[in-house]
Amino acid sequence: MSTANEAVMRRAAEPGDFILSQTNAPLVSLCLSFLAEGRPAAVAGRDIGAGLATLVRKAGTGDVGELCRWVDDWSRKEAARLKRKGK
Repeated sequence: MSTANEAVMRRAAEPGDFILSQTNAPLVSLCLSFLAEGRPAAVAGRDIGAGLATLVRKAGTGDVGELCRWVDDWSRKEAARLKRKGK
């Protein structure tokens, strides 16, 4: 097994390679950059779209500005919660 930093993965990854991560966020960013370069890429795992839809429903608003404020507030609270747990 080997590990690599993101810069190495960006240069070296080829179609058919797998990049593993404990969380999806870094993979989504990497995947989008590959797609922007015209390289095939996909993120397997949780349904990211369903997760986003759940957050939008929890926000309880149809206003984009209010949704952005809600997401900012939610992310601060979530970061504090995870920090308290040592994550």
